[in-house]
Amino acid sequence: MDLREGLRRFEIPLDFFRSLPRSDASEKAVQLVLLLSCIALLAIGSLLKPDPRGFATHAQLGLPPCAFRALTGIPCPSCGMTTAFALAVRFDFGRALLTQPVGLLAFFGTIAGLFLLTTSLISGLSLRKLIDEGRFASRLGVLILLFIIVSWLYKIFSVWKGVG
Repeated sequence: MDLREGLRRFEIPLDFFRSLPRSDASEKAVQLVLLLSCIALLAIGSLLKPDPRGFATHAQLGLPPCAFRALTGIPCPSCGMTTAFALAVRFDFGRALLTQPVGLLAFFGTIAGLFLLTTSLISGLSLRKLIDEGRFASRLGVLILLFIIVSWLYKIFSVWKGVG
């Protein structure tokens, strides 16, 4: 078998791409808004100065202190997410992970969203239909929920130990 014949075995027929679901105008509008939101999140994260305590960076946005933490003394499930996101925007992934793993996941999700939304807008492929057909969203949602719970337990433990 020569090289050309070997490469032909890996060719994807054009019919495959034609069979993929296309996005309509309303889906493209939603994708554009989501893409701009991802860009805004990254821009805001780059403007925030991560709080060295590992939480309360959100106060720089004019948001009030966490009522959950004030009432219970226990960090809320999202405690440190803004700080971790601001650290991740600065490529300080180690500190972001130690501060709040979900914040680091949110950063990588935002980067993935930038890539997927840009690709979908340029190609015209429907992300919504591709995701819905494989029940991807529900499975991903369960994994993210479990990750949030584990990260919350980690944050509670780290506050208890005096780390964050």
